Amino acid sequence: MRAAQYGSRVDLCGPVADGPPMMRLVSFLFVFMASLARAEPVTIFAAVSLKPALDEIVTVYNAAHDAQMRVSYGASSTLARQIEQGAPADVYWSAHVEWMARLSEMALVQDVRTPIGNTLVLVGASPDALCADRLVTADTRAVPLGLYARQALAGLGAWPLPRGCLIQAENARAAVVVYQRGEAGAAILYASDVMPGQAHIALDPQSHDPVRYPVAAVTPAGASVLNYLTSAKAVAVFAAHGFARNE
Repeated sequence: MRAAQYGSRVDLCGPVADGPPMMRLVSFLFVFMASLARAEPVTIFAAVSLKPALDEIVTVYNAAHDAQMRVSYGASSTLARQIEQGAPADVYWSAHVEWMARLSEMALVQDVRTPIGNTLVLVGASPDALCADRLVTADTRAVPLGLYARQALAGLGAWPLPRGCLIQAENARAAVVVYQRGEAGAAILYASDVMPGQAHIALDPQSHDPVRYPVAAVTPAGASVLNYLTSAKAVAVFAAHGFARNE
């Protein structure tokens, strides 16, 4: 009984229909099943770079609605593969259009929207001294941040980097952690991951594909929350966290 894990409660003392025992049992079962249906959360599989802003949006939503949203974060590539394998996602929110296109071609998502974007920044170094100390970004083979970073480095004439220069983190948030721990002297990150007051250089947006975050429903339950997730109110929260609005 999956819903019981999330604190669903059936009021055994609540009113049930008068009548023979069988009628009371049927009424009780109806109330019980309705309670389980109400308790089932809507699960969002989301790119980990969305976390601070999306957590804020979900917290506000959950405080005002009986039906709750919960988020499972990870690299867009990992989450897309999990959905392909039947993972129980209701919404998929990617940091790269290609992973969404892949699921669309497989008819695993519907009603794709792209309300927000992002930009790339370089912190801790100048473009002509990328390897004065080690540089960290996300995995350049599959993770969106890494894919964009590789394109930007190629645009700077710096790809491939010298051996031993690059640290490839599992995902965008992991790259932030590596940099904050001092394990790398420089990083290519999303603008939304830059700390207030942290010095950074915006990388030329013409040097890489546009950073866009498409979101889509995987199930009817997911479709029921898409309007909220892409509303002007939600987009304003993302903008406050450094994301770009897609007009």
